[in-house]
Amino acid sequence: MGVPRDKLFTHVAGWKDNEKLYPTAVNSQSCPGWSFYRHAADPRGDLGVQQALKISDAPHWAAVEWLYQGPSERNAWQRALTSTLADSRCRYLCIYNWSGVRDTRAALEAIRELTRPGSPRSR
Repeated sequence: MGVPRDKLFTHVAGWKDNEKLYPTAVNSQSCPGWSFYRHAADPRGDLGVQQALKISDAPHWAAVEWLYQGPSERNAWQRALTSTLADSRCRYLCIYNWSGVRDTRAALEAIRELTRPGSPRSR
């Protein structure tokens, strides 16, 4: 349909360790995307995603459904956001269940810091 691969993302959810469903996000027409809850603090700990990334030749991937569920502290949120975006192929992160986040001062401060002009990951 003419949509460039680097502009189209899949979404596969799964919550088991070493999730077997994750490779279904990998295809030749889009970039893969996954849900991160348990591993939102550091997606490198999600073995299913890491295995899928090894077989993906897509230019990017995304945390298309992401919610940090650790301590409600600015530094903890900032570490989780930074860890998720640390992989240069991670194109975006979508914070899910915003209604529970929008009143969390620590989360908002971490997001503002990450997205401020001049921040290494702001684009």
